[in-house]
Amino acid sequence: MTTINERLKDIRKRNRLTLAEFGAKIGYHPTTVSQIERSVKPYIGRADDRYIITVSNVFHVSEHWLRTGEGEIDATVTPAESAAARTQLVIGMFRELSPESQALILDLAKALIEEDKAAKKKAADPPKETGGLEEGA
Repeated sequence: MTTINERLKDIRKRNRLTLAEFGAKIGYHPTTVSQIERSVKPYIGRADDRYIITVSNVFHVSEHWLRTGEGEIDATVTPAESAAARTQLVIGMFRELSPESQALILDLAKALIEEDKAAKKKAADPPKETGGLEEGA
């Protein structure tokens, strides 16, 4: 039976990615990816939950298989389950931030929501009639 570290390395190799490419896709530094795959301290026989959930979501791999080596490698996750996992991942990451960083993230989220609302409104509004005259004519 393989270790979780070996299974995580297998996912990277199956996707023919370098440590840097894999790390970029999941938001981890290549050194961390390497340490996890080589099972060095503090990753001996383990990886943190955020790493596992992210790999599972990004590469559509069963989280249960990653953790235990049991069952099918391919994820059979519904879109709702995937969204819930992403939500939990974001919440976990948010909790790790300082109060100042949390405030910055909240401000950014508010700004993004306003941008999305404005874009939706613009897309929903029909273009105004110009009466056949073009601007500057």
